Amino acid sequence: MPEGAIPFAITGAELGPHDASGPTFQKILDKYQLRDPALQRIARVVKAGVDHVLHGYRPNADDGDGQIAVGLLAVSEGLMLCHHTDPKILDASFPVYDALYANFKAHALVKARGLAMPPTTSRGPAEKTEFLRALLR
Repeated sequence: MPEGAIPFAITGAELGPHDASGPTFQKILDKYQLRDPALQRIARVVKAGVDHVLHGYRPNADDGDGQIAVGLLAVSEGLMLCHHTDPKILDASFPVYDALYANFKAHALVKARGLAMPPTTSRGPAEKTEFLRALLR
């Protein structure tokens, strides 16, 4: 292990693998006191994904985070099929998780500021996207 590296998701490590105390991602957020609402929502998605894989959890139609988890699992599995080494899988995965974070961050700002999303028009999602982009600037 490289000097100064922090082991995680390894049995026996302080930030061990998913277990009864939660997914590794949540353990990292807790240890470093990361309270960003977008990261907290990603943690809920990760938990739903872990529960789906390990415990057969099937999200209801109204469980948006659970639905996202199942879709994200399909994308992640596809990336693992398209790329054959961990570094390549990670490089391909980063934009997906950056996009998820940006989406959750923008929507958290909408909620925190009490804003309303613009209505969908004949331009499709363009107005909504422009609105959210402006919030992230």
